[in-house]
Amino acid sequence: MGNEIYQALWEYQAADINLSRFERKLRESQTRKKLLAMRNYLLEQQKKVKQLEEDLLKGQRNAASIQEDIRKAMEEFAMLDQDLTDLGDDEDLEELRRISREMDALSKQLNGPNKELNDISKLAYGAEGVLKDAYVKMQKAKTDFDALKALHDKELDEAKGELNALQAAVAEKEKFITDPALLAEYKKIKKNRLNPLAKVNEDRCSGCNMTIPSLTLRKIKEGEGIIECESCGRILFME
Repeated sequence: MGNEIYQALWEYQAADINLSRFERKLRESQTRKKLLAMRNYLLEQQKKVKQLEEDLLKGQRNAASIQEDIRKAMEEFAMLDQDLTDLGDDEDLEELRRISREMDALSKQLNGPNKELNDISKLAYGAEGVLKDAYVKMQKAKTDFDALKALHDKELDEAKGELNALQAAVAEKEKFITDPALLAEYKKIKKNRLNPLAKVNEDRCSGCNMTIPSLTLRKIKEGEGIIECESCGRILFME
């Protein structure tokens, strides 16, 4: 493979690195970091509010079910009370005891649901307060998010000219790389390396500074295809 194509790839890499650094600068801007943090906070608050709303709805359903159980128990209690009222002086004492036992049982049965209903009411009251606070925080966070979003969009708009110029420079340099396989390998390595291409300087890889084996050096000199550094995986070439 001719040395000219590696020179073209070297120039392409220089333009590509400039573009990558500029894009990284945009990604790591303080405004963008704050925007992402605010977005995550909003998502967290939304999740919290949704859970609170579900808990409240569940509590309301449970309360309705308990109230129905209490109503039925009260009806039975009223019926037993009526039976007791209707009981004559000459009625069987055992019947009187039966009614009394059932009334005691119903009275105890009502204690559990009433306590549970009271606990649900307290929980609902507390949840409503937390929910109201979460709504207020979400509204403020949304206002802050919108302001940061507007500022971030403005910064991106201001950077658009330079970004377009750097992208155009990369596209222009790419035209001179006539070996698709070489370019494909470069882009594959680029996923893990800022500079996928390295020069051989004094029998060392300029990327990792490791000594290159003599057999590998011979292959590079003879142009035996795409040769990569055994230590760092960069594409090697000699000027």
